[in-house]
Amino acid sequence: MFSDIRIYSLDITKYKLKERTDQLKANLNRLAADPNRPNNALHSKTNLLIMELTEARVSGYPIAPKLSELKKVLDESQGLAEFPLETYKEIILELGQFFDDNSEFDDLFETAISITEKRTSAGETGIALGKRGFQKLHAAHTYDAIKLFGRAQHNLALDEFKNERVSSIIGCGFAYERAGLLWAARANILMAANIAFSDYFKNGKLTPLSLKMIQKLVWLELQLGRIPHVLAWMELSTIIASNMLV
Repeated sequence: MFSDIRIYSLDITKYKLKERTDQLKANLNRLAADPNRPNNALHSKTNLLIMELTEARVSGYPIAPKLSELKKVLDESQGLAEFPLETYKEIILELGQFFDDNSEFDDLFETAISITEKRTSAGETGIALGKRGFQKLHAAHTYDAIKLFGRAQHNLALDEFKNERVSSIIGCGFAYERAGLLWAARANILMAANIAFSDYFKNGKLTPLSLKMIQKLVWLELQLGRIPHVLAWMELSTIIASNMLV
């Protein structure tokens, strides 16, 4: 809205820009101060800094301190697997058109690129390990597959590789089931289901994967002899299927 008001010369008072901006900043500051949710806190702090950077550029205030703070935030993100670095890298790249001759921005951009390269390298390793895990699984080398899927998950624990990570978790679940380790299989499939449902909690969208994982849990619970749980998962799968058809 900030950009729309500037571009189209809209009435600031009518659209309550200051009130809405202050409220958003207050919420972001509150979330950024939560020590129990470090990923969410850093995510909020980054959004706040980008807002302040945009305001500083438009208002003519010094931008170097904000660029320096944003660079520190990106450095802090290196230990947080779910931090959406790729999204922020694209935002920084878009901002680059306004900072064509700014050494602080150049440092920020290089930091984003360097961290992205490290994450991508780890992710590519994880993808290769996952592929090898499925090869071992298909060849009935079950315990080798379990080890490979475990290593893959470690390397794929990044926001950019969520789909590949889910694939390795599912593969590990199948391998545990084949080995007769049903509780371990259930834990992995439940984890995959939880990740699949994250899309629903974010945007209200149910995916086919969420249904498949619940159906798989029905079969695992049946093998474990947990009939009440079988019925509960069956009921949930019916609800998911009916909502996906709407």
